[in-house]
Amino acid sequence: MFFPTESFEFSSYRLSLKWCKIGEKSEAAKALFTAIGENDSLEHLSLNNNGLMSSLGKSLALCGLRANMSLRILDLGWNRLGEQAGKTIIEVLKINKNIQKIVLDGNDISDSIATAINTQLSHNVQLHLKHAEMVSKTSALNKELASSKVKS
Repeated sequence: MFFPTESFEFSSYRLSLKWCKIGEKSEAAKALFTAIGENDSLEHLSLNNNGLMSSLGKSLALCGLRANMSLRILDLGWNRLGEQAGKTIIEVLKINKNIQKIVLDGNDISDSIATAINTQLSHNVQLHLKHAEMVSKTSALNKELASSKVKS
């Protein structure tokens, strides 16, 4: 599969494959989605404008998004995912609570599906905020305990 260099951007936490026609080679796309699922450091993935249709959107959700617990931001804008892929994304977001933002503009997804996705993403964000608050409080308590042991 050919990826034009101006469409390809990679850092250890971010991968952008915009306009790479990934949707034209379904077997290669499924291999990519499997690799995404096995990755444990990718935080931001952009696959916008790739001609991903419903079946590949479902494959991405089931093979890649369900398993990748480091991914936080996903841009799937301007593909052709449709309703079934949208429903699959909702189900995956109930399992993978680490994803906090998904761009889905231009995907023939109904308002009700988009609202359900956004609702689940809001739950995920709230969960992460509560977790961060808990970690902060635990750290403060540990520091307080350590300083009180030094004083005694």
